[in-house]
Order: sequence, then structure tokens, then C-alpha cells
Amino acid sequence: MRQVLSVSTQRKFPSWKQWKQLPTVLSRTDKHISNIAIWLIMLSITSIVLSYVLSHRIEIPTFGGEYTEGLIGEPQFINPLYATTNDVDADIAYLVYSGLIASDPVKGLVPDLAEEYWISEDGKTISFRLRENAKFHNDDPILVQDVIFTINAIQNPAYRSPLASRFEGVTVNQDDDRTVSFVLETPSTTFLESLTVGILPSSVWSEILPQNAPLAALNLQPIGSGPYEFAEFTKDKRGSIRSYTLKTNRDYYNSTAYIERLTFKFYSDTDEALDALEQKYIEGVSVIPYANVSTFEGKKTLNLHRPYLPQEVVLYFNQKANEQLKDLNVRTAIAHAIDRATIIQTLFQGNVRAIEAPILPGMTGYFSDLHAQAFDLTQARSLMENVKIQEPPKTEETESTTESTTEPTEEIETEESSSRSSKLTFTLTIVDRPEFQTLATLIQEELSQIDIHVEIIPV
Repeated sequence: MRQVLSVSTQRKFPSWKQWKQLPTVLSRTDKHISNIAIWLIMLSITSIVLSYVLSHRIEIPTFGGEYTEGLIGEPQFINPLYATTNDVDADIAYLVYSGLIASDPVKGLVPDLAEEYWISEDGKTISFRLRENAKFHNDDPILVQDVIFTINAIQNPAYRSPLASRFEGVTVNQDDDRTVSFVLETPSTTFLESLTVGILPSSVWSEILPQNAPLAALNLQPIGSGPYEFAEFTKDKRGSIRSYTLKTNRDYYNSTAYIERLTFKFYSDTDEALDALEQKYIEGVSVIPYANVSTFEGKKTLNLHRPYLPQEVVLYFNQKANEQLKDLNVRTAIAHAIDRATIIQTLFQGNVRAIEAPILPGMTGYFSDLHAQAFDLTQARSLMENVKIQEPPKTEETESTTESTTEPTEEIETEESSSRSSKLTFTLTIVDRPEFQTLATLIQEELSQIDIHVEIIPV
């Protein structure tokens, strides 16, 4: 017994051979309890390990992959001088070209091709120092003369650039090898936004006559300095571009884009693009009309994004076409009579913002303390009571026509009562699209409550 005790006391923990004998001394109930305990221990350990890994894991994007998007229209001028007139051109040019500064959705205007900029005390001179490592897709370095060439081209009437008005009265000068200055006739808080325009490589564009610029092959095979560069495009038998592919610019001076290739496919209208999306010929569509949103909201294979875009819908008053709109009471009454909150909810399902002025949040010069006229039908009707109706002068021809009419009296009375039902009549010209038609109809109904008749003219 002493020998056995002496041997057993030498090992503090049972050996593997001893553990293997454990099942032989356990009852069936003990075995079940042991198995359950072992599984619980294993699950607990696994749960603890997974919890630690997940809480300390950082997901990072990886390079590669392709994305195909459908656009409405067709590329014509992927050139910063002309791209603003075509949404397709503007979308692609934004990826291919880069400007002195860029618009960041969080930080606002930030340096891009310029590493820094400064403004003189009088606000008339803005100077930019260019990056040393920035270069075009053809490996040419971006120089001050490229900036000067681009701005001069915009200002040159021979190029017929729609951006020319933004640079009226602006002189661009080279200060040194890396510094360029813009001299304004008067200070401008919005001029910086104009300098987001992409910079052209003067080495290739200077060889093309200004009047021939719209015909140049470089408009469809651009050379820029942005995160993506031109790869290829395909045409159909009629010569229309059907697809356009960009590839990552590996030498981009900023953070390299992660998606390796972007392919755009072009469609004549929204219905055709949405059909391609349903058939999985494309992976995304740039814009879906609000009337079609409900079709895609419940689909698990699609993600519906609702970004705020720097676009605005504005009701303009043409005071030259209608003298009554010169009356402040009329314009204020219209503002009070339009229930913007109801329109936003009815037409846009609450996915747009009501704005107080043409300068949008995030733009230079935005003032947050402006307040639009609140919806107030009582106030609108009160203002309309003070409006003096300007009757159109009667001509002799009009009077004779009235006297010689043979129309039934009942019909004349109906017309007269109809004219008395509305104090004023205006025409509302809209873009012929479903969402604008619905919007115009809502405005028409709301203004009828203050005795204003609106005739809608879609174009």
C-alpha cells in the first residue's frame, strides 16, 4: 500500500492512459453529463474566440473586380471643356480628369492637383502650387502650362466652351515652375468651384486647331489625370457607342481606385436600362425615376441607394412674359400656396430636401439661416385680395367678334363664369418627364385654391 501511494503521489494530473480508463468507471448517466459538459465547454471556447476575432477585425477593401453600369444617353465629348452639357460625358469625365481642387462631400473644396492654395487679402488673386508627383495617363508630368492652356481654351471663343462665362474677366499667370495664379476683376466666393474643371494635357491638345476640337478623337479617347483612364469602347453597326470601359490608373497621385475596370453601357431611355438591369446585363443604373422605385425596393438582389445630388428643381417666374408676376403679392401668394412638404412626400416619398435658395448645402456661399415662405393658404388668399387684375386691352376686332357671335347664350355664360372663377392665369412650362408632369399637376391643384389657373405646357 505504501508503494502504491508512493507511486500515485508522484503525478499531480492523470496521464492520458488514465483518462482513457475514465469511461469504464462512469455510469451511463455520468457519461451523458460528461459529454454535454464537454460540448458546452467547446462551444463556449469557440464563442469566445469568434467574439474576440470579430470585435478586433478590421475589414479593408481589396483591388480588382469589375462593375458594369447602365447610363441613359451616349458619350460625345469626354472633355472638361464640353462635358457639362451631357450627363453621360460629365459622369465619365469626372473619373478620367482631375482639377486643381475637388469637391469632397464632407470637407467641401479640397486641393486636388494642387497641393495647396492661398488667397490674397483683397480676394482678387488665388494662387495654387501643383503637386510634384502628378502626371497624365500618357506619363507626361502636369505642369503650369497645362493649367494655363486649359483656362485659355475655355476663354477662347473658337472652342465654344459652355464654361466660358465662369472665367470672364479672369487672368491666369505663371509665377514659377509649380505655381499658377488667377487674377479676378472682382472678388468672388464661387470662383473656387469653377476650378474643379479637369485639366487638359497641352502637349497633345495644342496640336489641334480650336475650331477642330469638337471633332478630335481625344474627345472619346481622353488623356486625363484622374483615378481612371480610357481602356476601350465598342460601337454597333450604326456607329453608336454601346459600351465604354475605363481601367484603374495605377500611377494616380492620390489613393488608387479599388475597382479594376468600370464598364458603362448606354441605353436610349430609362425603360430600356431598367429592363437590362432586370435581365442582369448590367449591375447598376445611374438614375431610376420615382415612378419605378417601388418595382425595385423589395428585391433582395438589388441595393437601392439614395444619395443627395447637387441638383435642384426650381419654379421660375417669367416677369417679362406676364406683367402680373411683377407684383410681389402674387409671387408671395404662390410661395405660400405651394405645400412643399406634401409634394416631397407625395412625389418623392420624402427622399428630397426642400431648399431655401439656389445655393445648396456644401456649396461656397451657402447661408443656413434663410427661411422660405411657409405653407399658409389663409395668408396666400389674403395677399391675392390685394392683387389688381390687369385686363387685356380690347381691340376693335375683338369687339366686333363678340357682337357677331352666334354661340348659344348658355355657353357664353359658362365661359364668363369660368373666367371669373380664376383671378389669374399662368402657363407652366416643364420638361416632358413623368415626375415633372406629376409635380406640375400638384402645383396646378394647389394654386387653384387661391384662384390662380395654371396651364401646363410640357416640352
